[in-house]
Order: sequence, then C-alpha cells, then structure tokens
Amino acid sequence: MDIEMRIFKGKSDDFASALAIRQRVFVEEQKVPIEIEQDEFDSVATHVLLLADGVAVGTGRLFADPVQQNMAKLGRVALLPEYRGLHLGQVIIAQLMEEIKKTGMFRKVSIHAQVSAVGLYGRFGFVRVGEEFLEAGIRHVEMVRDLTK
Repeated sequence: MDIEMRIFKGKSDDFASALAIRQRVFVEEQKVPIEIEQDEFDSVATHVLLLADGVAVGTGRLFADPVQQNMAKLGRVALLPEYRGLHLGQVIIAQLMEEIKKTGMFRKVSIHAQVSAVGLYGRFGFVRVGEEFLEAGIRHVEMVRDLTK
C-alpha cells in the first residue's frame, strides 16, 4: 500500500476530501448531527489527509486552543471503516503531532477522545483528564499530552 500524507491549512482543495471522510465516519456511521460536525475551526486549522494508493482514507486537524494559551487542540481524526486495523490511525496522529512540534508554539495538546480511542491516544503519551462526558451523543474523555516532558 502506497501511503501519501497531505498537509494543508484551512479550506484548501483537499478540504473537500477530508470533509467527505468526516461526513462518512461522523455523520453517517456515528450519527453526529451534520450542523455540529463542521465548525469555525475548519477554516483556521491545519489539516492532514491520508491517501492510500491514491484514495483519501483518513484525516485529522489541529488548531490553537482559543482559550488556553500554548495549547493545541487535536480533533476530527477519522479513518474510513475499510482501512481500520491497518495502523493508519497511528500514522495520522503521528503526522498531527509532528505538525504541532514544527510550530514550536505549544506546550500541551488536548483532544476530546472517544472512549473507544483512549488506548490509541495513550500510545502517544496522552493522559486522561477528568470524567467521561457525552459529545454529540458519544462517550468522550478529555486527554492531554504535555510536550515539555
């Protein structure tokens, strides 16, 4: 399998492909209301788009937390169902973490992780913070990684 990773800011040409993946995973599969799947951060975020053999199969994004200084927010990490179990989610997260490090402006990274993905983010040094909560009807926990350690 030939893997390509595209990195882009805001709503570039590749955004439509990333959005199609998010639509399929979050809206169709997980029943997230379409009106909350897209938000104001899409236009300012750095997005990654993973292509396998030329097909867009996964995505994720990062942006500066608008409230907490020196904190990056990771999110909208999605992988098409037929590509799960191939460790491609780890490739997406690793690329997002690399992009965060390149900026040199963040001390911490946080994500609202679906409970089913806690182990995946734990492999990248994220630690669970606080109690479980519902977001779009799905069980989540906040996880944070300290980049200074």
